[in-house]
Amino acid sequence: MLELYRKTELETWIEEQFKEVGILEPRDLKISNIARQFGVEIEYMPYAPSNAIWDDDTVVVFIDSMKSDAEQKEIFYHELCHPLLHEGNQKNMSPFFRKLQEFQAEQFLMYAALPFFMINRFEIPYEEKGMVALLTQVFEVTPELAKRRVKQIRRRIFQTQLDRQFIQYLKEEDKRLIGHAISYRFEN
Repeated sequence: MLELYRKTELETWIEEQFKEVGILEPRDLKISNIARQFGVEIEYMPYAPSNAIWDDDTVVVFIDSMKSDAEQKEIFYHELCHPLLHEGNQKNMSPFFRKLQEFQAEQFLMYAALPFFMINRFEIPYEEKGMVALLTQVFEVTPELAKRRVKQIRRRIFQTQLDRQFIQYLKEEDKRLIGHAISYRFEN
């Protein structure tokens, strides 16, 4: 079933970046390891607002040390997206563009915290509850994030199934129409 999943360009890019620096297994997805591989400094502070600041030489991600490990990981991946993919200061952007960047950071978070190329290696239970439990445990993320990723994976698989059915329908319709056109030509 997972073979029907289709990755986005962002997912493929994250996979390539991870493989390039040797991030290949769920155990490699620790904040300290990712930060080291991508040259990011982490500042843990109680009740710190989630934030990333960067320039050409330095990237610093601020994480609330009072959050759970899984929540900290999710904050880290969300904030990591901004220096890797975005330009400029969000305070100087239109609200629409800021929302777009936040949406992209949420997508990045899902793909980086739960990379499909790693998920695909596991024997995944079919039912959603089992999938969520497995991903939560193996990837050390919150159940909410695991559930969002599972739903997204299922939607993509369903879309592939629909696309295949539609293509098959179009092929059959083409054959039917060609058959009608040929018989019409010979009858007239």
